[in-house]
Amino acid sequence: MISLVCCGKALTVVSVCSFVLGLFCLRHTQSSLLLEPRISHPPKTTLSADTVCAIGDLHGDLEQGYIALRLAGVVDVQGSWSGGQAALVQTGDLLDRGPNSLDLVELFERLKVEASKAGGKIHTLLGNHEAMNLLGDYRYVSPTELQALGYLQEPHPRTFQDAAEAGLAAWRRRMRKGSIIGITLRQRTAAVILGQGQCKTLFIHAGLPLQLLLSLVKSLDKPEPDAILAKLNEVVSGAVHACSAGHCTKDQMNLLSVTSSPVWYRGYVQHYEAEICPEVQQVVQALQVQRIVSGHNIMQNGKIKSLCGGRVNLIDVGMSRAYFGNMAVWKCSNDSAYAVHSDKSHKLTMPNTASSSLSAL
Repeated sequence: MISLVCCGKALTVVSVCSFVLGLFCLRHTQSSLLLEPRISHPPKTTLSADTVCAIGDLHGDLEQGYIALRLAGVVDVQGSWSGGQAALVQTGDLLDRGPNSLDLVELFERLKVEASKAGGKIHTLLGNHEAMNLLGDYRYVSPTELQALGYLQEPHPRTFQDAAEAGLAAWRRRMRKGSIIGITLRQRTAAVILGQGQCKTLFIHAGLPLQLLLSLVKSLDKPEPDAILAKLNEVVSGAVHACSAGHCTKDQMNLLSVTSSPVWYRGYVQHYEAEICPEVQQVVQALQVQRIVSGHNIMQNGKIKSLCGGRVNLIDVGMSRAYFGNMAVWKCSNDSAYAVHSDKSHKLTMPNTASSSLSAL
């Protein structure tokens, strides 16, 4: 029997002490992560106030999260906000797969406070994995994270199995309505519109199907863009609160669980552009935006993908090392959108504004 003390926690384990030691201490070494070596061309230290950045799914990979933030130019090498008055969107799915989901949530909440003090803004959107956890579906939570969380509980578990069970119980408590993490995740919105001119963009985790848009428009007396967006966030928020409490309708559950929902939609990758682009055009016209930026659908080649003449940008490149460990972030400023990679950036296809007038349906 071996007794260890790490980060103020006494551990008693059998033959696995070094493994557990690593798990605990990883949670307390965020500021010491070396961010620069994996970025060939570090970004400028300041961003213009009109800059909008977006980061896709991170799935429990804290180090990749820091690197993505640094690549976007919104944090310094210490991991503190350096984006000034710029805006940042994280398009959901901080949770699951990787071993540092809770740390990622805490990181973005800290940065929100720092950004606000500097005149900037961070929006963290609801992803399908946040929705799944709030609904009690923990199938994709990292076993490593659960064990690490379990070993922090009192009394300290003696085996991996005991730690996993204690961790799952602790995770469940953290997802409850009254907990800090539970409250934080329930405040996530489904979508946000940011940017001016050619940078005006709808950000959403998976996508906005035309059928859902039409139902939102039908429910409004005056379907102006702001009203449509507010209605979308209202109905999704209502579904999250009702379904996580165990008393939602079928329609509310569908908003969080089917492939036509804003957190599960896969139409952008499952249909030919000839099929999907006319629908996309109606969506951007109704919301008076230039494009839709979404995560969820992984681009395995690590490249941000532009569809429908630049009307859709897919930014989930599988950044978490639970997937491919790729790296890319999205930026728009001065009426130009860019895919930014560790070694280079390139300008994305810009929508042809002459081809349509952006007016509501």
